[in-house]
Amino acid sequence: MMKSFFSTNENFDDIIQKALHNTKINSMKLITTGWTNVVYEVKTDEGNYFFRFPRDDFWNRTIVKDCQFANFIQRKTKFNTVKLKLFNDNKRNFSVHKKIDGVALAEKANDLSRRRY
Repeated sequence: MMKSFFSTNENFDDIIQKALHNTKINSMKLITTGWTNVVYEVKTDEGNYFFRFPRDDFWNRTIVKDCQFANFIQRKTKFNTVKLKLFNDNKRNFSVHKKIDGVALAEKANDLSRRRY
């Protein structure tokens, strides 16, 4: 049976290049803080992208739900939200979104929790 998730020893270069339709990649950086997905930040002349490759079946299903929710919420809020796109490699789902400039919501929330009133 073919697995529906990725392992850290995959050839991500080829998968990422194919998803970007041969856009010139300036650099790729593995983000090692996540345990749910293998995550890469990819810099191109057209912007920076984040690729999330799930590490098991649960996170594979979660990526599909994340993409569905991101598409649902588009234009329903005044906040700039990511435009997640769902791709697959040999029937294994992964997501891609373009980096949004600014401050992450988690960072703002942490800043608010440090304030004393």
